[in-house]
Amino acid sequence: WKKMDNIIVSTRYSSGSFLFDLEWNFKKHIGYFPQYLNTKYNTNVLDIYDVAEKDKDYYCSTEFGLNKLNINNGKMDFILQYDDVVNARNIIPINDSTWLVRMVQNGVIKFNHKKNKVVKNYPIRNQKGRKLHLNFLTKTKKSILLCSENGIYEYNSNKDSFQLFDIPTLNYKSLRRIIDGINNDLWIATSMGLYRYEYKTKLTGP
Repeated sequence: WKKMDNIIVSTRYSSGSFLFDLEWNFKKHIGYFPQYLNTKYNTNVLDIYDVAEKDKDYYCSTEFGLNKLNINNGKMDFILQYDDVVNARNIIPINDSTWLVRMVQNGVIKFNHKKNKVVKNYPIRNQKGRKLHLNFLTKTKKSILLCSENGIYEYNSNKDSFQLFDIPTLNYKSLRRIIDGINNDLWIATSMGLYRYEYKTKLTGP
């Protein structure tokens, strides 16, 4: 991630992350959680999955939830202690003070970073009430989309809710990424191939 005057590169499998300047000169190894050393996680360094910036501060999503990164010492501190915030992933700003944050299997939360407070939880469940595995949360030109094993949900800001819309024949469990096209369309990458979706009208591919 390129954020302000720094570049943050995250590794995988609890190897931590690295901070570089804009010319790719190494600055420091980051992502330490000294308060968790020798806990059930068996590590004090975790992967960073997404980074948001506000008022010259960095906020990171990790397995522990949302954390504030101290650029000076490379350590991260809890900013959100919330029972359902585990396996935090995508962070999507929706206004100056509020973000949507995706969890893997605990829905989406609306987080006010100025108050360090969860203001709403959006449990994403199937018709039988089972919590759904959430693949990713992304922002397109038209909307914010949440992709799950059950389908694609669109965030409705007027109703402040996620609403399911169906794309027939698309295998939702294989979804990998969605990006904007140039002709009022979406390109959907799956493990089965690449699809072009004319917004809420027609799917072609792979």
